[in-house]
Amino acid sequence: MDEQFLEKIEKIIDFTKSVYNDEKQKINKDDILIIFISISRYLIDKTYYDKALSLLTFVEEKINKTLRFYEDAIFLKMVIYERLKNKAELEKAAENIKLYTEFLIRKYQILMDFYFEMGDKENSEKILQNWQQLIKLDSLYRYLDYKLVSFDLLYRTAKYSDLINELNELENNELKQCLLNETPYATYIAGRFYSMKGLTLYAKEMFSEALAALIKSSEYFKKYGFQSNILSVYNNIGEIYKLFKKYDQANSIYEKIINTAKYLGDKDAEAAATWNIGESYFFLKDFAKAEEYFTEGEKLFFEAGSYERYSNYLKIFFAKLYIETSRFDSAEGLIDEVLMNAFEREEMKEYADALTLKGLILGKKGEDVTHYFEEAIDIYKNLGAKIELKEAETLKIHYSKK
Repeated sequence: MDEQFLEKIEKIIDFTKSVYNDEKQKINKDDILIIFISISRYLIDKTYYDKALSLLTFVEEKINKTLRFYEDAIFLKMVIYERLKNKAELEKAAENIKLYTEFLIRKYQILMDFYFEMGDKENSEKILQNWQQLIKLDSLYRYLDYKLVSFDLLYRTAKYSDLINELNELENNELKQCLLNETPYATYIAGRFYSMKGLTLYAKEMFSEALAALIKSSEYFKKYGFQSNILSVYNNIGEIYKLFKKYDQANSIYEKIINTAKYLGDKDAEAAATWNIGESYFFLKDFAKAEEYFTEGEKLFFEAGSYERYSNYLKIFFAKLYIETSRFDSAEGLIDEVLMNAFEREEMKEYADALTLKGLILGKKGEDVTHYFEEAIDIYKNLGAKIELKEAETLKIHYSKK
């Protein structure tokens, strides 16, 4: 045994574990665990099976079990148990590979070889039947994956009517067929499908129908613990509850997101949910609570390393808060920052929001603000932002000089 090699590996493992356990690190914890999988693969090549198993068991206990890397780790355990001729542990590990086609095929291959060598004809034939069924389902899964990608393109190009028609057709045909065999991956596809349907209905301002689709999506994702996917779906459900002014229900959803995000080490999702609770309090006109959550949310965005991505949106809401609490100079300073930054980044929704708020503040001072509102109105029309358009038009009438 190469003692020097093991000593070096142990140092790498100890250092990586210290990074994993350091709460100040901005890195997603699952990303750190992936490093252990790579080390384990190297240990297996060197036939240090006990060390590899110890590391893979650590990964198995900690990692998000809906990631491909989880099944990668389980497959490596299968490789070890197959080499050690440990049938009980091999079959136990195999039971945990049930989601991704590529790992299911690898699982069947290793089990086929193992049972063949053992002279176990009955289990060999059973594996072969399962493999054949998987191949049939896989072509359907691949088609549905392709359709979901194409739907995403239609959604991003705002072709909502076309998308609704295609979603309905797929739901009544291929998706229904897919769910006849409710495998974990079929459930995963259904969760993604109803998430897309919910977003599309939301964009069409069919909010009740959107809520029903998103709740259905969350139920599919919950079946097999697709927690990362649940976070975005819950966030969209919370947004609809806010539109319906059901702020307690919205905040209850956001608290679920925070708890799940902390478990997953997803700082960005935790930040967004914390911020969204602040928005609920803002709409309830509890401005002290709103500012508390906004400040905490902003801090979490910084810790997640994603503040710049959302900075204009966050500044707009802080400006609204400052206007409501008569801190007009602070509000105007933030609005001017957004006007410059959002225009450069082509974030036209935030740019129009800033124009509207600029018009509101200067209008209160008696200045002629018609041009601010007119520019904002043109942008909102192009974006199809009906709620914001109505608000800008109302403010224009109120503050424009006769």
